Amino acid sequence: MATFNISRLKWLLPAVCLLSIGWMFVSLWQLHHTIEEFNSPMVFNLQFNVAVCSFFLSTFLCFKVYIGLFKKNSNISTLLWDVFYSATFAILASLLVKSMLLYFLSSTIWTLKVWNLFEFVIYTFFIANCFFSIKKLILYQKTNRTIILWIIFELSVFASILTSFFLFKYNSLPFVLFTLPLTLLGLYLSFNVKWAAFLNFHQKLVALLLLIISFGILSGLFLDIYEQHMISGMSIDAINNAFLMAISAFVLLNISISILVLLFSLPTSSVFEQKFGEVMLFQKLHQSIQLGETEKEIHKALLESCCDSALATGGWLEMTDTNGRITSFENSGIDHIDAFNFKNLLRKNHIKITSEPQYIKDVKALSHLQKINTNRYKSLLLLPLLSGQHRLGTLVLLKDKVNAFDKEMVDMIITFMSQAAIAIQNSRLMGQALETERYREELKIAKQVQERLLPDVPHYSSDIEIAVLTGGATDVGGDYYDFYKDKAGDITVVLGDVSGHGTSAAFNMAQTKGIFQSLVQLNLDPIDFLRYANTALSRCFEKSTFLTLIVIKINPKEKTLQIARAGHCLPLFYANKQPYYVESKGTGLGVVRGKDYASFIECKVLSYAAGDSLLLYTDGIIESSNKQGELFGTDRLKNVFINYKEQKANSLLEKIFQETKAFSGKNEPEDDSTLLLLKFV
Repeated sequence: MATFNISRLKWLLPAVCLLSIGWMFVSLWQLHHTIEEFNSPMVFNLQFNVAVCSFFLSTFLCFKVYIGLFKKNSNISTLLWDVFYSATFAILASLLVKSMLLYFLSSTIWTLKVWNLFEFVIYTFFIANCFFSIKKLILYQKTNRTIILWIIFELSVFASILTSFFLFKYNSLPFVLFTLPLTLLGLYLSFNVKWAAFLNFHQKLVALLLLIISFGILSGLFLDIYEQHMISGMSIDAINNAFLMAISAFVLLNISISILVLLFSLPTSSVFEQKFGEVMLFQKLHQSIQLGETEKEIHKALLESCCDSALATGGWLEMTDTNGRITSFENSGIDHIDAFNFKNLLRKNHIKITSEPQYIKDVKALSHLQKINTNRYKSLLLLPLLSGQHRLGTLVLLKDKVNAFDKEMVDMIITFMSQAAIAIQNSRLMGQALETERYREELKIAKQVQERLLPDVPHYSSDIEIAVLTGGATDVGGDYYDFYKDKAGDITVVLGDVSGHGTSAAFNMAQTKGIFQSLVQLNLDPIDFLRYANTALSRCFEKSTFLTLIVIKINPKEKTLQIARAGHCLPLFYANKQPYYVESKGTGLGVVRGKDYASFIECKVLSYAAGDSLLLYTDGIIESSNKQGELFGTDRLKNVFINYKEQKANSLLEKIFQETKAFSGKNEPEDDSTLLLLKFV
């Protein structure tokens, strides 16, 4: 049986475009001839109205096919420049033709008719181009809901062309009834300006300027058309055309909303770029680990990442052995002599390296400054690089301003160094024999370092009791949990599980913490949080590696939960004295490596009350197996929860662990196992 080759239809769209152009010129010719015999816009004339409808339909169809065919891969900047170019062409063409008509033909009835028709055509071209360019912007980062609404809107737009057969005045009730639904639906779609978030500060400034100019030109054209409306006897009165005014309102509203969004997002652009840059630095450091680079290359990557993140003027990293002897030295923005002078300065001022960061806000306040350039270096941050209780080295960062290191910056650098400590320590361990006792001892140290990345269980509110219990395998693993409370009082809780075991999972777990710390401060909703995290992790994870993660955002004021899961185990929610698993679609981070990841996840919003509970867990719990190969499963987990639900949070988690151990008959779990319970009191 012969197969159908869709590539044979590639000629169809250009053919439709050419036919539409031909149809448009025929309609324009018909419109020109009917104007000669028709002077009053408020008297019904079938031939005239058919010509107007035919011109509208052919023009919009032509621009739809043209933009869909030749602009389908256009980026945001190209689309905005497209709108600007068409606006500029429209205003220049209008001014040129108007000047020529007035200069050569003076002000006659025929001149006014020609000008009336010409400006009507130019305005329609401009509106049609804007309409389909805006379509591409609205459908940027599209969802199924947005696509369906746009299809309804576009079909309604084409259907509304038929309103040209009716003689409505712009201030009449029927005119409002025809234009209002289109305007409201267009207004709703206009708020879909996700594309603005993907522009940097410079691009937003350019986009803002282009839109403001385009808005001004559109307003000027509209005023010219309104002036024509005020002149009696004009055959084409665009102001009284319901279709054209509805599309004009849509374009004006969309450009206005885009201008406001860009204007109000400008102050936060630099912050967002900085945070995203920090995520990229985490990736760079993590990639140097995964690519099997030498320890010296990891040292260099760590120093560069910390200097870039802190915007430091200079700095150095020196690594030491167990006896305190320097084994490696990396410097950036400062030469060896200045670094040596600073080390002498610290020693003379009795500043010793401890396990805690040390911050000198003003270098000039120290004594013995003879050989120090205090104009270039004014504040100093000293950070030890620790693995457990063992100091691997020391990082020193310098800035050219007094008191230039804030707490957030220091926390970020400490997270860098915690990740690097694992990388460096495990890089050393990998070079040794895996069967030796020494390697096993060092691996325990790496596990201790990893456990330091997991936070203590916080006490945010007397209304919310949080408990966590972990039971990992013997080596380092990939289970990860974290908490964050923003200024508004909302609490974000995450629990994740990196695929695989051992040091590879530990590295990826440390990377996950760095990305969480960067993104959670942006106050994103769970869907956007997972989308950005997926973009970051996809660039550094191997293709065979992924992460399951569940994000819970708690609003204590409204007593609501936002739950989004990236392929993680279903949470068990106990509400109204009934336990049930909250089901939602979700795909692991790093599985789908594309811009449409948001379509693979969804966010559930639940309300909670006093007495309710939410249990999160990793698959090590439900995949515990007995000697017969039977899994513990979700049903047994639910039954255990029901039996011990009245106990305190920590006791309840211990009971669940005891039941899984009793079921499997093993003292140690086969996989990393973590339980996290939220009890609302």
